[in-house]
Amino acid sequence: MCGLDLEGQGGSVDASSGLLEVCGEERLGFRLVGKLLANKLVNRDAFINFSSALWGTMEGVEIEVAIGNTFSFKFKNANDRRQLLLEGPWSFDKALLALEEPIRKGDIQQMKFNKAIL
Repeated sequence: MCGLDLEGQGGSVDASSGLLEVCGEERLGFRLVGKLLANKLVNRDAFINFSSALWGTMEGVEIEVAIGNTFSFKFKNANDRRQLLLEGPWSFDKALLALEEPIRKGDIQQMKFNKAIL
Protein backbone atom coordinates (compact mmCIF):
# COMPACT_ATOMS: atom_id res chain seq x y z
CA MET A 1 0.00 0.00 0.00
CA CYS A 2 1.24 3.47 -0.76
CA GLY A 3 1.81 5.98 1.95
CA LEU A 4 4.05 8.89 2.69
CA ASP A 5 5.83 9.51 5.95
CA LEU A 6 6.46 13.23 5.96
CA GLU A 7 8.15 13.14 9.35
CA GLY A 8 10.18 10.00 8.73
CA GLN A 9 13.89 9.50 8.33
CA GLY A 10 14.16 10.78 4.78
CA GLY A 11 13.27 14.36 5.61
CA SER A 12 11.25 16.05 2.88
CA VAL A 13 9.39 14.27 0.09
CA ASP A 14 10.25 15.07 -3.51
CA ALA A 15 6.86 15.05 -5.29
CA SER A 16 8.62 15.06 -8.67
CA SER A 17 9.98 11.58 -7.94
CA GLY A 18 6.82 10.01 -9.37
CA LEU A 19 5.87 8.33 -6.09
CA LEU A 20 2.58 10.19 -5.86
CA GLU A 21 1.68 9.26 -9.45
CA VAL A 22 2.50 5.58 -8.86
CA CYS A 23 0.42 5.50 -5.68
CA GLY A 24 -2.53 6.99 -7.53
CA GLU A 25 -2.20 4.41 -10.30
CA GLU A 26 -2.13 1.59 -7.76
CA ARG A 27 -5.34 2.85 -6.13
CA LEU A 28 -7.03 3.13 -9.54
CA GLY A 29 -5.90 -0.44 -10.25
CA PHE A 30 -8.52 -1.66 -7.77
CA ARG A 31 -11.33 0.39 -9.35
CA LEU A 32 -13.84 0.02 -12.14
CA VAL A 33 -16.47 2.44 -13.34
CA GLY A 34 -19.71 1.08 -14.71
CA LYS A 35 -22.76 2.52 -16.39
CA LEU A 36 -26.12 0.81 -16.63
CA LEU A 37 -27.28 1.41 -20.19
CA ALA A 38 -30.93 2.28 -19.59
CA ASN A 39 -33.28 5.02 -20.77
CA LYS A 40 -34.36 5.82 -17.21
CA LEU A 41 -32.71 5.95 -13.81
CA VAL A 42 -32.50 2.57 -12.14
CA ASN A 43 -33.19 1.97 -8.47
CA ARG A 44 -29.66 2.70 -7.26
CA ASP A 45 -30.01 1.16 -3.80
CA ALA A 46 -31.45 -2.03 -5.27
CA PHE A 47 -28.60 -2.21 -7.81
CA ILE A 48 -25.94 -1.71 -5.12
CA ASN A 49 -27.47 -4.35 -2.81
CA PHE A 50 -28.05 -6.80 -5.67
CA SER A 51 -24.53 -6.43 -7.09
CA SER A 52 -22.79 -6.71 -3.73
CA ALA A 53 -24.61 -9.96 -2.99
CA LEU A 54 -24.37 -11.46 -6.49
CA TRP A 55 -20.71 -10.81 -7.18
CA GLY A 56 -19.50 -12.66 -4.08
CA THR A 57 -16.06 -11.09 -3.95
CA MET A 58 -13.52 -12.50 -1.53
CA GLU A 59 -12.89 -9.19 0.24
CA GLY A 60 -15.92 -7.15 -0.76
CA VAL A 61 -16.49 -4.19 -3.01
CA GLU A 62 -17.56 -0.63 -2.21
CA ILE A 63 -20.10 0.72 -4.68
CA GLU A 64 -20.83 4.43 -4.96
CA VAL A 65 -23.14 6.37 -7.25
CA ALA A 66 -21.06 8.65 -9.46
CA ILE A 67 -23.78 10.32 -11.52
CA GLY A 68 -27.05 9.07 -12.99
CA ASN A 69 -26.70 5.37 -13.81
CA THR A 70 -22.92 5.52 -13.45
CA PHE A 71 -21.25 3.83 -10.48
CA SER A 72 -17.75 3.56 -9.05
CA PHE A 73 -16.60 0.14 -7.84
CA LYS A 74 -13.68 0.00 -5.40
CA PHE A 75 -12.27 -3.48 -4.82
CA LYS A 76 -10.03 -4.51 -1.94
CA ASN A 77 -7.77 -6.53 -4.25
CA ALA A 78 -6.99 -6.93 -7.95
CA ASN A 79 -8.14 -10.57 -8.07
CA ASP A 80 -11.72 -9.66 -7.15
CA ARG A 81 -11.71 -6.97 -9.82
CA ARG A 82 -10.29 -9.31 -12.46
CA GLN A 83 -12.82 -12.02 -11.57
CA LEU A 84 -15.71 -9.60 -11.99
CA LEU A 85 -14.52 -8.70 -15.49
CA LEU A 86 -14.06 -12.36 -16.46
CA GLU A 87 -17.51 -13.43 -15.25
CA GLY A 88 -19.42 -10.73 -17.17
CA PRO A 89 -21.34 -9.43 -18.94
CA TRP A 90 -23.55 -8.15 -16.15
CA SER A 91 -27.02 -6.68 -16.29
CA PHE A 92 -29.61 -5.32 -13.91
CA ASP A 93 -33.31 -4.78 -14.58
CA LYS A 94 -32.78 -5.47 -18.33
CA ALA A 95 -29.97 -2.89 -18.55
CA LEU A 96 -26.47 -3.94 -19.62
CA LEU A 97 -23.66 -2.85 -17.28
CA ALA A 98 -20.78 -1.43 -19.35
CA LEU A 99 -17.54 -1.44 -17.34
CA GLU A 100 -14.42 0.64 -17.90
CA GLU A 101 -11.09 0.84 -16.15
CA PRO A 102 -10.26 4.39 -15.02
CA ILE A 103 -6.87 5.62 -16.15
CA ARG A 104 -6.74 8.90 -14.26
CA LYS A 105 -8.71 10.34 -11.40
CA GLY A 106 -11.63 12.40 -12.66
CA ASP A 107 -11.98 10.42 -15.90
CA ILE A 108 -15.68 9.57 -15.51
CA GLN A 109 -17.00 12.43 -17.68
CA GLN A 110 -14.74 11.37 -20.56
CA MET A 111 -15.62 7.66 -20.43
CA LYS A 112 -17.68 6.45 -23.39
CA PHE A 113 -19.11 3.17 -21.99
CA ASN A 114 -19.46 1.84 -25.52
CA LYS A 115 -17.92 -1.64 -25.05
CA ALA A 116 -18.95 -4.78 -23.23
CA ILE A 117 -17.31 -8.19 -23.16
CA LEU A 118 -19.84 -10.79 -24.30
